[in-house]
Amino acid sequence: MLERHRLLRDNIGNSFRMFSQLDRDFHSLLLSAADNIFFEQSLEIISVIFHFHYQWDESDLKQRNIIAVDEHMTILSALICRSDLDATLALRNHLNSAKQSMIRSINENMRYAH
Repeated sequence: MLERHRLLRDNIGNSFRMFSQLDRDFHSLLLSAADNIFFEQSLEIISVIFHFHYQWDESDLKQRNIIAVDEHMTILSALICRSDLDATLALRNHLNSAKQSMIRSINENMRYAH
């Protein structure tokens, strides 16, 4: 998984639209470790919401994907090193980035709707 992220990062200029599947696979992998069907079903719902919403707002898609790839790599590296604290901090940072990105996108859409 880390290698797939490296490959995308190194070719992001031409391949940034390929991020969606990698993102889904990354989150699926993380949630599978919890062995909780609710988490796995929630991922599907959240993924649809995020990717459906973002398909209409591509203004900073490449930049958002670059940030997410870097965040995923930080999380994966921490997990590989078995650093619970670093993994927890990286996960929280990633969730906060996604939240802020969604808020910005919603605010932009609302601004243009009025």
